[in-house]
Amino acid sequence: MKKLIATIFLISSISSVARAKTNEPIYTFADDTIVIKQKFIDGYYLGDLTETTPYVLTRTEEVRLPDSSGKSDLRLLKYRNDEDEWIEFNVIELVRNGVTTLQLQNTNGWGELSPSLNLSGNYIRIELTNNTIALIFEEYIYASQPSNISIIIITENEAKLIYNKPMFINSVNITGNSFSMELQSNTVEYKANGTPYDAPITHKIWLQNNVLWFKDL
Repeated sequence: MKKLIATIFLISSISSVARAKTNEPIYTFADDTIVIKQKFIDGYYLGDLTETTPYVLTRTEEVRLPDSSGKSDLRLLKYRNDEDEWIEFNVIELVRNGVTTLQLQNTNGWGELSPSLNLSGNYIRIELTNNTIALIFEEYIYASQPSNISIIIITENEAKLIYNKPMFINSVNITGNSFSMELQSNTVEYKANGTPYDAPITHKIWLQNNVLWFKDL
């Protein structure tokens, strides 16, 4: 009887874990400082970094907060030895008053947003509050596998990477002050007859209470 009870409890516990889904803010604030959650941030592939510097500047643009309380220069740079024409930049820098506030480095690189999104440019800009914005970058996609989606939060005080996970962006909805984005974390394979082997694993990021939230669908 004890073994039976223990077995039932174990099955119940496993089932509960399987049903558990994430639904929480991706980051928080403490005294105007962005507090990241490390579980939402994977590292970048760096590979062999020899002969990558000096970086080649491909684009610079000014990024202003909605209330004009602060501005940064967004610098997109490419490795000196990277000849892949699809990769537009390997380094993202944010510079304010001559000081680099954030630098991200990625050998896999970033490029234009996926054509399926019907959005032009290298990133998605979302205004979260009067003095906070988010920039969303899509890593170059290799071999039909999900690429890293990187989200940077910029305030009048700082800039931080708050999200970096391998995901496809299925859709983006920006309407007025509303924002949501559906993501997919797996590649769906198909049988010879066209039916899928498995279902897509989808997630959602959206704006709620002035911060970005994440949940599993």
